[in-house]
Amino acid sequence: LLSDFLQLDYGRTLAACADRHDLVAVRLIAADLHDPPAAMLRVADPEDGGRRVVDLADKRVRAAWLARAALLRERMRSRMREARVDVLELPIPRRPDIRALAAPVQRFFHARELREIYR
Repeated sequence: LLSDFLQLDYGRTLAACADRHDLVAVRLIAADLHDPPAAMLRVADPEDGGRRVVDLADKRVRAAWLARAALLRERMRSRMREARVDVLELPIPRRPDIRALAAPVQRFFHARELREIYR
């Protein structure tokens, strides 16, 4: 399942799907969430839909931005653990690069396969 998982209302649906299928959540992480530019950025809050402009050149604002992104990431990971779903977090590179996307996916599924073999 490919998604950014920014909405937090997917827990029950995900668990029901995972009960019937071998489900892997691939979280696509926008560059602005893992390596935001030191600039003014227009954003929409995924929880309340509010729109604002943030100054990510300001160190305090940038630290708060990264802390909020970490909190959302941990909430998503917690929901995935509860649903017993494996997660691959895949940062989207700023410049198109298929190898930057394919290599982590290949490593993830190879490691998952080995985990199943040695279980």
